[in-house]
Amino acid sequence: MNPVVDASSSSSTTNASKTAPFLLCVTGGKGGVGKTCVSANLALALRSLGLEVLLVDLDLGLANVDVLFGLDPKKSVRDHLLESIPLQDCLVQGPQSLPILPAASGFSDMAEADGTQIDRILASIRGLEPPPEAVVLDTAAGISPAVLHCGRTSHELLLVTTPEPAAITDAYGTLKALASEGSVPPIKLVINLADSLEEAYRTGNRLVAVARRFLDLEVEWLGWIPRDIAVQRAGRSQCAFLLDAPGCAASRGLRFLASKIATRVRSHRRNHGTVRT
Repeated sequence: MNPVVDASSSSSTTNASKTAPFLLCVTGGKGGVGKTCVSANLALALRSLGLEVLLVDLDLGLANVDVLFGLDPKKSVRDHLLESIPLQDCLVQGPQSLPILPAASGFSDMAEADGTQIDRILASIRGLEPPPEAVVLDTAAGISPAVLHCGRTSHELLLVTTPEPAAITDAYGTLKALASEGSVPPIKLVINLADSLEEAYRTGNRLVAVARRFLDLEVEWLGWIPRDIAVQRAGRSQCAFLLDAPGCAASRGLRFLASKIATRVRSHRRNHGTVRT
């Protein structure tokens, strides 16, 4: 998907516009678990697998994706919501020509956004021509109304946490908040910054078990991303670790996750032409 789009109505564009994009909500509860880093690199990995992907920064009041990639966007989703700037005009190109919808930073009106604003953004994304095949929605930390609404209205929710007790507690709190307000999409769990497969396995199984026992919620452990110095180096250089160190352990783990998600995106697009309600 290119931010500069030919608006001519070809038959391929018409057919594409009839298929709703797969919405993947990436959230984590606690800040500092590497959620934005996972979202950004996952979007690149999905793109490398041949999918048309849009990365959306939904931390509407404290933008992070543009900082992660060293971008300097002139417009953001705030301009779309408050100034009615077409969404297409707010997109910027990231690495590998990845389309990105940046958020704004330091605006309290955006920090207080709710489900209404999220619905407006998602409606505009569905109206893009041609639409993306997959949309990676990087939410803010916490359980604000906007975060919970995004989680409930996506096709799939990717919950990112680490083995740290505070991170696990906040991840469980996110699941509890989602479960308390009705139906939720399929939830996949990713353990980030683990020192070993054994540690990731223990953490994942523990969270899956307590969600099933106390929330009657099924959570699938999708996989893990090991702690890797290459991720820190890439972050300081404002580049994607997937591109900066494609052979590192974190990149291998991330590509494994992306392959699983890409399979479901393609299955969704074969079987469904409508969004989740």
